[in-house]
Amino acid sequence: MKNNSEIPFPVISKNTKMFYPSSRVCPICNTDRHSSNSGFYVLNAGALEEVSQETLMMSDKLKGFLKLAYHPSEDSDENGFCIDIVKDSECGQFDIYFCSTNCMRIFFNKIIDTIENKKNKHKI
Repeated sequence: MKNNSEIPFPVISKNTKMFYPSSRVCPICNTDRHSSNSGFYVLNAGALEEVSQETLMMSDKLKGFLKLAYHPSEDSDENGFCIDIVKDSECGQFDIYFCSTNCMRIFFNKIIDTIENKKNKHKI
């Protein structure tokens, strides 16, 4: 993906793996994240099932999600909405990989741009 292209939300869903991108390339600049010795960056989130007081495990009973939402004020006639970044990730967990903090920032900025654009379209 190039910096100015759209991100296909949700990036992870029940039809994909729990990793984005599923290949080794950065979703923003297409750099192979293993090609440099500087490492890579990961947004990692999820839930674990408590199977005992001392044991937490991944579980296929769980589905992970990450979304941004707009909630209008209670006296507004606007409708709220959300953008699914991750939806129904298997085992309740997911990773999103980036080659740099710059690419990670671009990804989050694209999320913010998407929610702002959607909000502006709701105003019309």
